Amino acid sequence: MNNCVTLHLLNDTALEQAVKALQEANRIEFYGNGGSGIIATDV
Repeated sequence: MNNCVTLHLLNDTALEQAVKALQEANRIEFYGNGGSGIIATDV
């Protein structure tokens, strides 16, 4: 899937709601396994 397809799949309203929820969260947890775990600890 390339960037053009991804842009068409994005729902602006849902994205704005997700950003607002993250901004208002008291805590955000990241989990990862393997290589993703390294990225999760880096965030």
